[in-house]
Amino acid sequence: MSEFLADNWLWLTFVLIATPLVTTAGLMWLRAWLLCLSAWMKGVHIGITELMLMHLRRIDTTLLVNQLLVAKQNNLEVGADLLAAHHLAGGNIRVVVAALLSAKRFAIPLTLERACAVDLVGQDPLQLIGDAVHEASKIHPPTGGGLAPDRAPVNPATVLLQAAPGTAGTITDPPRMTARVRFPQGELDVVVRSRTVPNAGDPVRVTIVDGITVTVEPALV
Repeated sequence: MSEFLADNWLWLTFVLIATPLVTTAGLMWLRAWLLCLSAWMKGVHIGITELMLMHLRRIDTTLLVNQLLVAKQNNLEVGADLLAAHHLAGGNIRVVVAALLSAKRFAIPLTLERACAVDLVGQDPLQLIGDAVHEASKIHPPTGGGLAPDRAPVNPATVLLQAAPGTAGTITDPPRMTARVRFPQGELDVVVRSRTVPNAGDPVRVTIVDGITVTVEPALV
């Protein structure tokens, strides 16, 4: 026996090292194959190799595939790569998909990119949808005639969800740290980028939307 070990120690060492590696790789492949099969049977096309690479990057592939299936069942266009990147960045992909479903239900424009950005800055995109729906259901008193101030109601959740580069608005309060801008949907506090301090009534246009921060610049009239 000792002579056999002495003559074959190299091969035996290789077997001892390779066996657990092959076993682990086999189990990873089997798990990815089962997830892939489940996804393909329900219309979500994702590859075995892609799932294995995601698993190596410490992505919860089971959660990812489940959310892709939820999106598919509700006719949402959701990319696996973007969801995986959001998961790696520390985001909650379950909340993001739920927010997209809620936005679709209430016909509120919300993209996957915007929902992910809101989630990453510590805000709940699903709660934002709820706030917008609540604001839309409010009955505002009539303006003018001394019954109420003649100004648009402050409606930050709705405005934030619909703000996009190119959206036009008007300064209502001169800026200090931020300025209040009137948009068609309501009013929102924004960051103003301008060489001079704008005045109330000056037109502006949205240039950047980063999570929940909206930046505007003076609009060319």
